[in-house]
Amino acid sequence: MRIEGEHKKLRNAREDFMDKVSTAITKRYGTTAIEDLNVQKMMRDHSMAKSVADVPFYVFRQKLEWKAEKYDKNIVKTRRFHPSL
Repeated sequence: MRIEGEHKKLRNAREDFMDKVSTAITKRYGTTAIEDLNVQKMMRDHSMAKSVADVPFYVFRQKLEWKAEKYDKNIVKTRRFHPSL
């Protein structure tokens, strides 16, 4: 039971963090560009795999898109190999 409680606390902390960051980004910028990531390839790199597995990229992207619509802001999806700064 104790481990379940710790997992729930961690899940709630991550959810809260994603909410706060997505809100801050959306309110601060009129247009936000997000890159289409190749998560499967990133998982093959053993030095990055654990860190990548811990990050819910898709959930964060959904939150960002939903809040951009809510605050009447723009989201631009860039191609995977699009050169950017």
